Parts: sequence; structure tokens; C-alpha cells
Amino acid sequence: MRTLSTQFRSDILHDTAGGDDDLVDQLLAIYLRIVPPMNGRLRAALVAKHTAAMAEEAHSLRSCLAVVGANGLQERCKALENAARRGIAPPDGTGTGLCDDVDVLTSQVYDYQASRPLRGG
Repeated sequence: MRTLSTQFRSDILHDTAGGDDDLVDQLLAIYLRIVPPMNGRLRAALVAKHTAAMAEEAHSLRSCLAVVGANGLQERCKALENAARRGIAPPDGTGTGLCDDVDVLTSQVYDYQASRPLRGG
């Protein structure tokens, strides 16, 4: 189940971009620019048990994860966000496991980006 929740879905990315290859490239670049630092902030909030920051970062991650089709991770972020908004921090290791899975997904996105042909003039 863990693998399914972290699986990158290029078909969903292409659907989101309406089949526009240039937009796919832009979405990949945006994802790779913003998700790693966002995930780092979430990891830091989890370690510090700072629920307001957990909720904020989990919420922000959700839309990024949707673009690449990671519905399982998106649902886990939603659950974390909802709990954190109620002041509930996840048990030790639970939240960092989510961050680890986002790292795996990010590696998949990076590999996909690297495999795409170069475009432009």
C-alpha cells in the first residue's frame, strides 16, 4: 500500500496540463522547486510538534501532490492537516514517514523530468 500512495502518475500530470508539453515541463519544474523545501518545513514542524505549522505545510503540499497524481499521499496530508488543526500531533514516526514518502515521490518526479526530451529552440 505504501508504494501505491507514493506512485507518480504521469497520466494525471498530463491531464492536468491539458496535454500541453510545455505546461507539463513547467509543472514539473514548479513541483521540484517548491515541494522539497515545503516537505523540509513539514518535517521540522513534526519534530518540533508545532501543529499550526504542520497544518499549514500539509495543506500546501496537498495541491502539489494532486498535480502529480499522488492521491494516497494527498489523503494522508489531509488527515495530518485536520488533526493538526485540532492541535493533535501524530505519534512519533508517523508524520516523518509521510515526509519520507514525499521524498520518494519527489525522486520519481525528478526521474520523470530527467527522462523527458529537451524542448525549445
